[in-house]
Amino acid sequence: AAEGRSPPADVVEVTTNAEFEAACVAKGGLCVLGFFDASSDATAEHTAVLKAVAKKRAGQPFSFSWVDVTRQSDFASLFEVRETDAPTVLVLSARKLRYAPLRGRFALEDVDALLQGVAAGRISTQMIQELPKLVDGGAEAVAAEEDVLEEEEFDLADLMGEELEESVSNADRLKQAELEIAEAKKKAAEEKAKVEEDAKKAKKKKAKKSKKAKKAATNEEL
Repeated sequence: AAEGRSPPADVVEVTTNAEFEAACVAKGGLCVLGFFDASSDATAEHTAVLKAVAKKRAGQPFSFSWVDVTRQSDFASLFEVRETDAPTVLVLSARKLRYAPLRGRFALEDVDALLQGVAAGRISTQMIQELPKLVDGGAEAVAAEEDVLEEEEFDLADLMGEELEESVSNADRLKQAELEIAEAKKKAAEEKAKVEEDAKKAKKKKAKKSKKAKKAATNEEL
């Protein structure tokens, strides 16, 4: 560091709430918080950008830290930062519960312009209700994702099996109902035919009796 000038602030990864408190909240002033994907090969380049900005802003009320957005997705989401937004950065006032996100490219000039704009009050800030909490040590995002995927596949298989069984069962019930309806129609038709046949026989028998009675009456007259 040049003589008479403060050394640049450290740029540290925070993985616990205690580290976030020490690196960002407790220092007061404005906290410059990066959101990187720690599994990316470019992480060193991203932290180098923050270090370059920290060096340029040495002696000013800025502290610098970053979080792994893939392992702190809940924390990031409260600042409306998604994993696909990485690399990005925001300037946070922990005391006022306000922050200003980076709107441009993640490059030294853009990040430095963000700090300058916030410090000068030229950039509007967004409010949060409270400081979000980190998952101490970071969430096992990949493992959790695989577990959910396996569970969903298992549940889906069960669900499809149940739906298939239900579909077969419904088809059987429908077929049975159709058979019963057909049987009932057949029985009703048979009963109707029997009634008509009986009525026909009764009418024929009555006509025969009438004929006999008429013939007997004729014989008596003779």
